Amino acid sequence: MQFVGDLMNEPWLKAFMFPASGRLTLTVKSVRKAEVAFDDQEPKIQTIMSFEETTCELTLAKINAIPLIKLLGNDVALWAGRRVTFYATNQVMPHPLRKDEPCIRVYGSPEIDQEISCEWTPPKRRKIVQKLHPTGLLKTAMKKIEEADPSQLDSIRQRISKLRASNDLSEEEHTQLIAKITSLM
Repeated sequence: MQFVGDLMNEPWLKAFMFPASGRLTLTVKSVRKAEVAFDDQEPKIQTIMSFEETTCELTLAKINAIPLIKLLGNDVALWAGRRVTFYATNQVMPHPLRKDEPCIRVYGSPEIDQEISCEWTPPKRRKIVQKLHPTGLLKTAMKKIEEADPSQLDSIRQRISKLRASNDLSEEEHTQLIAKITSLM
């Protein structure tokens, strides 16, 4: 999958880059601190997350960092290689100065099996409760393959290839599913 931001030389991941579904699963490449200046403001030290699939990076505000800690743990050094699903919204605590502009929030991960609740209270604001959802398709797809007629396997293979192209499946998951289909043909 080629990202619009890469074509536009956009350094930052933006909500407009998300597919029509509004969700995007990315693999964490690294997390670091860097000095960043936005919109002619004074530079500030920000936490920056980079990804395997794109050169676009994401600055981590607390609204995203706290759910990521809940999903991936406190040791940021262990985040590399982990997959996270983000979504574009203008509903979950958007930037107060840009009320109708979509923002990026953490939706969940293909690495979790059940919904996780993440709660925290920002200073001088009401408590925020975010539900983090399992987004993995491997188990569901594997079950479909095992229950399918042999005549359905070719169409399932095509669907799996589309899921890989849209980054909803990792390369490893794609390989496992294709191997399973091949063993049943």
